Amino acid sequence: MNFTELTPYIITANFVLTWGIGFYVHLVNKNKATTDKMEHLDTKASANFANHADRLSRIEATLKVVPTHDDLGKLYRELNETTQQVSRLSGEISQMNDNLRMLLHHMGERKASR
Repeated sequence: MNFTELTPYIITANFVLTWGIGFYVHLVNKNKATTDKMEHLDTKASANFANHADRLSRIEATLKVVPTHDDLGKLYRELNETTQQVSRLSGEISQMNDNLRMLLHHMGERKASR
């Protein structure tokens, strides 16, 4: 076999080898791009998690001093007791007012009868 007979095989081998190397480079670059993107997302997620942890700790600290349902229940009961006492005092003051009017009326009648 001489060189001219091998030329089509050499050209075909060159073509296949060039495309094979090109495909390999494409896969390597694609893998590198994917790795870079994953590293970027990992960095971004870590920053977000740190931010969320900060916010969560502030919320938890705030929740420690916020009144609970039990506290609100106690407050509601005390408010009801105070309302009842004010209502009772209002009735007593109304009765005192009526008594005072009655006394003044009787005192006015006494002076008028003299």
